[in-house]
Amino acid sequence: MFVFSGRTSSIAFLDLGQGRVEYTTGALIVSVPSGSDFVFGPPDFSLGIGEEAALQYSVFANRRQLNIGIEPIFDRSIVSVEPSGYGIIIRGLRPGETILQIFTGDGFRDIAVVRVINN
Repeated sequence: MFVFSGRTSSIAFLDLGQGRVEYTTGALIVSVPSGSDFVFGPPDFSLGIGEEAALQYSVFANRRQLNIGIEPIFDRSIVSVEPSGYGIIIRGLRPGETILQIFTGDGFRDIAVVRVINN
């Protein structure tokens, strides 16, 4: 999936909707001066057992998209996480809730809250 702005720039997103399940893709795009700090708020979503979701963090600078690789800490009994070229693919394993976290220079940071529910 591609998103176009008023200029000629584009941003690519992973399209999981190629099977029996329909997906909705949401995006938050923040434009700040170079060198400025910004923080993405943690997404919060539910999955059924066996369902998948994609989580992608990207930066678009100098007309290039950089997908940020993340290696989260999470409860491996509730979800599995696999890297993709865009970010990570999360699969629901059993009912429960887990917080995907990463280490940053100032400690842990939450990147997502995932609830797995019975389908």
